Amino acid sequence: MKKLLFFLLISLTFLIANEVSDIEKFKIGVGKYYIAQQLTKKDISQLKSIPTNVKGTLKFADGDLNLIVRKRDNRIIIIYQRFENSTRDKLQKTISQLIVNFGEPTVISHEKIIYWAFNKDKVITQDEFQQFKDKLTKSGATGNKKVALKDFLNKQQKVQNKDVKLNAIATVKLNSDKNIYTKDSEKVNFYFILSAVNLIQKL
Repeated sequence: MKKLLFFLLISLTFLIANEVSDIEKFKIGVGKYYIAQQLTKKDISQLKSIPTNVKGTLKFADGDLNLIVRKRDNRIIIIYQRFENSTRDKLQKTISQLIVNFGEPTVISHEKIIYWAFNKDKVITQDEFQQFKDKLTKSGATGNKKVALKDFLNKQQKVQNKDVKLNAIATVKLNSDKNIYTKDSEKVNFYFILSAVNLIQKL
């Protein structure tokens, strides 16, 4: 019995380590922070603490950058930043920088939202995501072809057919309140959010 418990404990330790390293290797982040990064006590002491009512998490700010941290191991699970009343130039530069950092996006939705989704090996391509959408719709899991990526990611855990899974472990999303292709001088509000999907599911 003790040997069995020891084996299960070791197996669980490796599983948790893999979940972290699968995301950590991509260094999906902003500045010196990236999702799955484990903050030290010194790191935390230099951040502004913000109240949060989400169980199992802590929230910090470094200037305008916000970090959501998994409380039990101080790993960053979400990074986000909001830009209010910003310029089109700032929006375009932010999009360009995200593309430089993460490659071509997985999805561009409603001309206002850009997603990157990662499995344990790479960024999921637009073609792969379209195949996933087609299979998911065909399977009857959803009848709506315009469902957002987030909803598809939620459904991937509920579909039993292994051919209908994206296996996304992390996402990056930029959301603008104006069309990202418009080049007028109108002010724009936008934000980006980086999420460790598989770590969030196991708070």
